[in-house]
Amino acid sequence: MSIIEIQNIALFVRRLLNSSRIERLNMAKAFDELSIILEHTGIGFNYEIKPDNDKIFKSNEEALTDLKTGTIYIKNSVMEEACTKKHSRATFTLAHELGHYFLHYLPIKTTLARVADDEKVPVFMDPEWQANTFASELLMPEETCVHMSIEGIMNIYNVSKQAAKVRWCKLNGVSIYSDNDIFY
Repeated sequence: MSIIEIQNIALFVRRLLNSSRIERLNMAKAFDELSIILEHTGIGFNYEIKPDNDKIFKSNEEALTDLKTGTIYIKNSVMEEACTKKHSRATFTLAHELGHYFLHYLPIKTTLARVADDEKVPVFMDPEWQANTFASELLMPEETCVHMSIEGIMNIYNVSKQAAKVRWCKLNGVSIYSDNDIFY
C-alpha cells in the first residue's frame, strides 16, 4: 500500500470516530467507540484485554491482531498505560494493532507479504511498516504535524518522544533511522 492509501484509511477512521486532525485520540476510548460504531454496520470490532502472562502473547509482544477473526488482544498493562500515562508508548501500540485490523483484516484489506525469514520484501509491502505508517497517520496526521516540533507533536498528540521524533524526522526528510530500525 502507498502512504497516500494508508493516510486515507487513517483519515476514514478519524471520521468514524468523529475526530478532527487536530484532536488527540484517546485510543482506549477509540476502541470502545469503534466497537459500538462497527457493530451497527454489521462489520463488528472486537478486542480483549488479557493478563500480561497470557500464553497468547509471545515474550516481547504487547498486543496482537488475529487476522482470522479480527480480534485484537491487548496486554492488561498496555491498556492500563494507554489509559493513565501521558506520552505513552501504548498509545502507538494500540493504533498499530488498529492498523492491522483496518488494513489487513477488513474487506478493504490487501494481501499480506509472506516470505521466508531471511527474505526481504519492499518496505511498502511489509505489513508491519503498513501498520506503523497507519498508526503515525492516525495519531499524528501529516497535515497538522509537518510544521511542529518534536515536543509539540508529543504534547498535542500524547505520544511517546520516540514516536514523535520518528514522525518529525520522516516529515522533515531527516533520515536518522532506516525503515527496518523503527520502533515506536
